[in-house]
Amino acid sequence: MKFRRSTSTAAIALLATLVLPIRCAAQQDKRTPPHNTVSDLGTLGATYSVAVGMNEAGWVDCFSTLPGDIETHTFLWR
Repeated sequence: MKFRRSTSTAAIALLATLVLPIRCAAQQDKRTPPHNTVSDLGTLGATYSVAVGMNEAGWVDCFSTLPGDIETHTFLWR
């Protein structure tokens, strides 16, 4: 029982020494957050469109309904 307790204590101490520096380094990261703006992309002539994803270059992939709201089409907004 004593061996198991000392092994557990040693394992916790080792884990703490490995994780603590990583956490402290992440807290010291003072980079400015990215600046984003919100834009109305419009539709392809119908009632709604939805933005699905965005890459680092600012390209947005979307889909929208066409007039009559029967078909949807994808489009890329730059």
